[in-house]
Amino acid sequence: MRCHLPLSASLISLALCATAQAQITYTIEELSLLPGSAEAQVNAVNASGAAVGGTKPASGSYSSALWPAASGTATSLATTIGRPTTVANAINGSGHIVLQALANGATDLTAHLWNGSTLTNLGKFGTGVPGFSGLGSIATAMNDSGQVVGRAWNSPTDTGTYRAFSWQGGVLTDLGLAGGCDTSEAYDVNSTGQIIGRVVGGACGAVSSAVVWASAASAAVTIDSLLTTAGIPRPIGVRFATGISDSGALRVQETANSRGRCLIITPPPGVTVTELGWIGTDAQFLTNCSPGKINNLGEAVATQAGASDDLDLLWSGGTLHELNTLLDA
Repeated sequence: MRCHLPLSASLISLALCATAQAQITYTIEELSLLPGSAEAQVNAVNASGAAVGGTKPASGSYSSALWPAASGTATSLATTIGRPTTVANAINGSGHIVLQALANGATDLTAHLWNGSTLTNLGKFGTGVPGFSGLGSIATAMNDSGQVVGRAWNSPTDTGTYRAFSWQGGVLTDLGLAGGCDTSEAYDVNSTGQIIGRVVGGACGAVSSAVVWASAASAAVTIDSLLTTAGIPRPIGVRFATGISDSGALRVQETANSRGRCLIITPPPGVTVTELGWIGTDAQFLTNCSPGKINNLGEAVATQAGASDDLDLLWSGGTLHELNTLLDA
């Protein structure tokens, strides 16, 4: 879940009380901004509590930032690596970070990996000079093995067509497409290398389909087809997959009557579909549910959008909570 907060950013940490029925309690740690900034965006946090994202002035662009574990003081990643950057999107358990940075001698942004001492350009796709003619690449997630996923453009001019990629050990892999679609992107990868995302465009039209790649070497399979095989088809169709746990549980969205519904799908052999539902009864809050990530405890986050306000949600222990109600005094 991304937070855009003026003047300061807050990192929310979860603690479960050791009681017969665990009570969820959140505390808030205030995170500082880089000098001259007025706004922060926090995109990811690892198990040690280190967070990454970016900060920006009142008028200007984001520059990537790291908030080390047990410290709310922002560190400029652009200063650390000595190159202009935008936001950092992921950090793994080793503290390795993926971000967007200008490549040497180039004016376009590409996905880079920073391991604390070395900056590696993950590259991009293209039809001209191999790997260098597309517009750029964006990394969206990384696992603890250093496998990075995201999307890359394969044309120097077409901003609407891109392909999902996996990068590991210096190898950039095009994850391919499904069903005649011409565009794909990857949103998350788990510890076993399973990747989730979506395909859209081309013969698929403007309506996307959520897909899973069993590995970087596997073909994309639509989640709709997996559910049909399991005997529990969703006639509406699963459009987005945004998170995957190490066990293969999926965080997805289906759309009906222009309204997004958030689902959790457990992996084979015991495939189940759980619809998270909504908080409240006011119609203004029942417009759309946008799914976020899911952890290895089966806890998931989402945003419930309304006509005039949004609610941040947590699914935990089979119950949907509004995060605002879980904050300490």
